[in-house]
Amino acid sequence: MKDFGKLVGGIIVAALLFATLVFAGWQAGWWFQAENTQRQRDINKSSQSYQDSLVRQERDLVNGITTAADKGQKELLTKQFCSVYTEIVNPPADLAAAHSSLC
Repeated sequence: MKDFGKLVGGIIVAALLFATLVFAGWQAGWWFQAENTQRQRDINKSSQSYQDSLVRQERDLVNGITTAADKGQKELLTKQFCSVYTEIVNPPADLAAAHSSLC
């Protein structure tokens, strides 16, 4: 009977150890997925096409700010311009000048 108790105890310990390893592996998978997503986001933000689209967007916003007649619309466009500007790496001179006068 003592051997049976040791066997059951060993099985319980092994099952708990297995469950712990499975849970840890599952959590590690989520962590790796989050890290890979963040890494891909950083790569995308540095890509030339993403930067080009931000520059185009900012130039459109500057054009909208200069042509807008409504004060509220100008304020909204200016807020958008200032928030997006921070994501541009090495902004062109025209956007840097607009940023210094608007933000």
